[in-house]
Amino acid sequence: MPPSCERRPKSTRRSGSTASPEKKLEVIFVAPPPVFKAPPFRCSDWFNAMNPICVGRNQQSRSELESLRKPIVDTMASLAKAFPNVRIWDPFPILCPGDICGTQHDGRPLFFDGDHLSGYGNMLLYPYFARAIASIPDYIGGLRFRTTRAS
Repeated sequence: MPPSCERRPKSTRRSGSTASPEKKLEVIFVAPPPVFKAPPFRCSDWFNAMNPICVGRNQQSRSELESLRKPIVDTMASLAKAFPNVRIWDPFPILCPGDICGTQHDGRPLFFDGDHLSGYGNMLLYPYFARAIASIPDYIGGLRFRTTRAS
């Protein structure tokens, strides 16, 4: 084990925080997005659309995708229940608003691969995430988030 990972006797450990007691740390978990069987970039062009992994036009049922993430979401929810400073922001309803989830929105890719958002997917989620951050009372140092793109 590297020296930096070795356990130290309790008396030599750092306290871990230099924050003053009046400052409150807010923790925001981002719940997992849908995780698709096939990476969208493998199914996006005419010459690879017939790839066997692209069956169903890269769409899956919402219930199947929710079952994949359920253990993680349940763990996050139990932590949020145990600690009042822990919140969960869930992009899933935005990325999958119906009973069938797809890797595209208005003909544009939401994901680069099976579980990483594309630039477009990030831009789609940004206003929702910014609103979630801004809704935290006395949120993080008075940071302000721009909720629309600059022209």
